[in-house]
Amino acid sequence: MNWFNHLANVWNEGDGRTVAPLFSLNATYSADPFAPPLHGRIAIVAYWQTELANHRDVNCVIEPLHQGADWAVAHWHTTLTHADTGNFIELDGVMIVQFNAAGECTNLREWWHEEVGSRK
Repeated sequence: MNWFNHLANVWNEGDGRTVAPLFSLNATYSADPFAPPLHGRIAIVAYWQTELANHRDVNCVIEPLHQGADWAVAHWHTTLTHADTGNFIELDGVMIVQFNAAGECTNLREWWHEEVGSRK
């Protein structure tokens, strides 16, 4: 299974702990271009656990668009129901990922848009 499939499965299965092996111990993660990045695997796992706790009926697909020796760009699309509000949410984004020699992510930056509404 490639790195992107594993990340999509983490989201689809809703277990943030399983994201840990995807990231190096000192990885950085920028989920928002206007907020400071997360630093380290522990912070990244905590972020995923918090986010996934409110997601139900998740369908995430990640499609790599271009890959170099130690980096990749991918498009991702996710639909889910927010557990607290019951809102149907559609997310569409792009990520740039850098990898170390072990295949772990050392840096992830993403940009995404959220559409909230009723199920179509």
